[in-house]
Amino acid sequence: MTRPTHSIALGVFALLLITLPGAVRAQTADRAEGYYLGLGAGAARSADFNRGAFDLALQAQTLTLRTTSVEDHDTGWNLYAGYRLGRHWAVEGGYTSLGRYRYEGQVVQDPGTVQATFKAEVWKLAVLAILPLGGDVEVFGKAGSGYWRTRLDSQGSLSGRSAQPAEARGYGSLLGLGIGWRMSDALSARVEWERFGRVGQADRTGRVDFDFASIGLQYHF
Repeated sequence: MTRPTHSIALGVFALLLITLPGAVRAQTADRAEGYYLGLGAGAARSADFNRGAFDLALQAQTLTLRTTSVEDHDTGWNLYAGYRLGRHWAVEGGYTSLGRYRYEGQVVQDPGTVQATFKAEVWKLAVLAILPLGGDVEVFGKAGSGYWRTRLDSQGSLSGRSAQPAEARGYGSLLGLGIGWRMSDALSARVEWERFGRVGQADRTGRVDFDFASIGLQYHF
């Protein structure tokens, strides 16, 4: 995501926080509070999965590469649970699989090729600010943090050397926007976008930002 788009997302989230106290919508207490469980699937994409993301990680293994191809999108899914504190707030945590991405490169100093697969997953925790729009529709913004794990599995045909698998773990930021539709007392639909920032370690598996757009269902207890 570019800086202007990132700023827009932060601005929308801030606007939600400002306008929430004045929002008016008739909603019963049993539908405004309580636990929920959600499952979704969608498209994951790295906005900066450029050729250098993998090159730098493999350079740490003394392999100077010239990238020939790299994937920047895949399917992903998420599972989450949350608690609705009232009409305007919720907290939730969950797991998101951001997919697998293939890479191919040419070794410069030792003629040969390297193929790699990058995998990313995140355990997340976030606060949601919710704005009811009327009827059974509401929009929300979220902010939080994620504990990510990445893995880079590499193999190739080299003269006397080989690329080795590498793993990394750490924390990154989480921002999101979405819209929900309450279909019944027990079931809701949700469409949302999430941005996972600084996923991966640059000199081990590569570091990138991910956008994840998903659609899913929520069950309210």
